[in-house]
Amino acid sequence: MKKTIRKQNSKAKKVFSTYIGSCLAFLFFISFSEITIADIQIEKIELNEAEKKWLETHPTVKFTGDPNWLPYEAFDEQGRYIGIVSEYIAIISEITGIEFKMDPSKTWSESIKKVQQGVVDIISETDDSYLTSHLNFTTPYIANPLVMVMRSNESYVENINQIKQKKIALIKDYGYADKIIKKYSDIKFIRVNNIQDGLLSVSTGDVDALICTLALCSYTIVDLGLNNVKISGKTEFDTKLALGVQKNMPELLSILNKAIKTITPEQKQVILERWIKNKVENKTDYTLTFQVIGLSVILISIFIIWNRRLSREINLRT
Repeated sequence: MKKTIRKQNSKAKKVFSTYIGSCLAFLFFISFSEITIADIQIEKIELNEAEKKWLETHPTVKFTGDPNWLPYEAFDEQGRYIGIVSEYIAIISEITGIEFKMDPSKTWSESIKKVQQGVVDIISETDDSYLTSHLNFTTPYIANPLVMVMRSNESYVENINQIKQKKIALIKDYGYADKIIKKYSDIKFIRVNNIQDGLLSVSTGDVDALICTLALCSYTIVDLGLNNVKISGKTEFDTKLALGVQKNMPELLSILNKAIKTITPEQKQVILERWIKNKVENKTDYTLTFQVIGLSVILISIFIIWNRRLSREINLRT
């Protein structure tokens, strides 16, 4: 038994070392990359007559998103839309000529109500959202795995079933929550209001684990300066980010899909670096430097691997 455990540990260490080596090589590459969005040529798209006519009468669309979902998106104190998705929106706007008029919300629940009431035309949301009764979704353009965050003294877990007796939290109103609850109907999940609430609950021991996207939890752990929580496990779920469009706007959906298809891997890498790599560089708590750098390396690498897989899936469909 002990020999088997030693072999497994040795194999795990070898895999981990190889993976970290690859991650460090990738970090070295991006650290010396000075490419910006401005350096990459924006590709224009060809529109059919129906799409051209629609654009002529609808040069502006109303948009909202999650006010508290960095590095993906947020509205700052001045109501400006920021984050990874905002960079994609800027590219799509340049490609199509569409002006996105932002409608800031104070909470994600407020953003959802705006969609349901027809106040906005587009919302940034995951393509597994329960809002499909109101929206059609574009081709997804970002994929991210769902992981489990626990206190630092907890062992790594392979799946949700391993901790089903513990107190597990999900963020309220997030699209992926429904599919997790449906599959694990025997677990009584705890709902938290937002990512900060969830991570602090893990940190204080009010809950044992939080399920969230890798990018969101990694970014917020660094932002809050938490040193007693960590990513402690994976799940079989992922989430794909797309744009939800009101069902009475099929021409807009078609235009957005054409624009998303032209966004290049180089553009995606530049956006990712801006919101993940720069987060590390701007962090001033140097007691966490090595933890933060390691987190950034792994996060960026997984992001690229995950999104390459997403690109392959999309190419197979088209």
